[in-house]
Amino acid sequence: MRSTPRIYRSRPRSRCPGRGSRWRFNYESVGSVSRTGQAPFWPAWCGRKKRFIVCAPSDAQTYRYHADVGGRTPGVSAADEKVRARLGGREAVHPLRCEQHAGHSHPVLAKAMRERVSNGTIFGYESVDAGPLAEHMCKRFHVDRLKFSMSGLDATLFSVRLARAVTGRRRIMKFEGCYHGSHDALMVSIKPRREASGDPRRPNPVPASKGLLKELVDTAVVAPFNDLASTEAIATEHADDIAGIILEPVPMNMGYVHPEPGFLEGLRALADRIGAVLIFDEVKTCGKWYGGAEEAFGVAPDVKVLGKAIGGGFPLAAVGGKASIMDQVVPGQIAHAGTFNANPLSVSAGLVTLTKILTKAGVQHAQRMGTSLAKGYIDIVRDHRLAVKVQYGGISGTVHFTRAAVTDWRSFQDVDVGRWWGYFTAMLNRGIIPMATGPDEQWTTSVAHTKADIDAHLDAFEDVAEILKHAQAEMALVEAV
Repeated sequence: MRSTPRIYRSRPRSRCPGRGSRWRFNYESVGSVSRTGQAPFWPAWCGRKKRFIVCAPSDAQTYRYHADVGGRTPGVSAADEKVRARLGGREAVHPLRCEQHAGHSHPVLAKAMRERVSNGTIFGYESVDAGPLAEHMCKRFHVDRLKFSMSGLDATLFSVRLARAVTGRRRIMKFEGCYHGSHDALMVSIKPRREASGDPRRPNPVPASKGLLKELVDTAVVAPFNDLASTEAIATEHADDIAGIILEPVPMNMGYVHPEPGFLEGLRALADRIGAVLIFDEVKTCGKWYGGAEEAFGVAPDVKVLGKAIGGGFPLAAVGGKASIMDQVVPGQIAHAGTFNANPLSVSAGLVTLTKILTKAGVQHAQRMGTSLAKGYIDIVRDHRLAVKVQYGGISGTVHFTRAAVTDWRSFQDVDVGRWWGYFTAMLNRGIIPMATGPDEQWTTSVAHTKADIDAHLDAFEDVAEILKHAQAEMALVEAV
């Protein structure tokens, strides 16, 4: 599973983002359940684990004042556990992250995986379920062939190798603000600061970590998302050396950004014109619509990277594409290997998830829940006259604390980070985990959510919206992956 980048609080007191940074909120002002004004539930283990875990991954540190999230809540039945998590000993309604479309511990998946574990977990041979899963995915996501990987990181790394191998070229075009896994090939211009980014129409390639070779960073060609004219101009300069163009059809590491009409179609034409491989990173978007982004936008790339939702909470990803490209992946030509690729646990989980849980009916239900949540947010924002843009589609959406729509990384930088953290903290203190952690993330509704869950979420936001009119907290965007 890919660990996604975060926008953390300002003025961190250590090199590890999220650890020891300051929250500039009075917890009582955002409705803390604690009488002391401090967030409750600080178990001894939360302090002890820092001695052994170096910078806990993803958003684990966000809930440190509320203890660890997870485990069955005492008194909550298995059926009700579907969208609930333990937040510091208290039950919380969870809109889920981008890999949890099937909900928490779906009974169909749980039963199947107990049987799978009892029959063995890995043998060093292809799983019996690999063929049926591959066939289902090829038909569902409109690809000819695919190869299984363990995570989106693995899969995007392989997609880059694949593009370079079939074209014989070096450079990869990516888009400013987009994240494709923490591997060296694409760790460029993920959350760059304005002062380092240069001209918005011709962004500088900005390394996102120490330890990256300059020669590799220089192979990245960075373009502005949703600006087709600038992208075409940049691509023309390197036309003979661009192996691939990779993007999320809907960028989801700057909230939720809709592609402008004609943008994806323009990239398809551009890739054809310069002879580059068009890669859709659908690690997130493949689960937002039944057939992924191609179903939503009608644009077919050469290669797709699929992940997160397809495993039902187990690590599983895949790279799929046209037969003319994928058939070149053979030993001695284009390498793709891994001990746990297509392992029985992940493949069985994927087959059950996609054929029995994330069915067309299941995804349509999740979409109805997502639309209901988004429209409820829009109504409350309008009623309270908040400077907020709600952007959504499929089963996900984001509350952008800004007056103008977010269309790219530069416009995302206008988001009021402090006000977002006020919203997030206040919702936590009302028993709602409103979305994944950070203003650059989004909510995801699942097959398990009900109208009652959506109503509880919106009831909490109705209360929080009144507080947000007066909330102030100066916080800067900090690049952290």
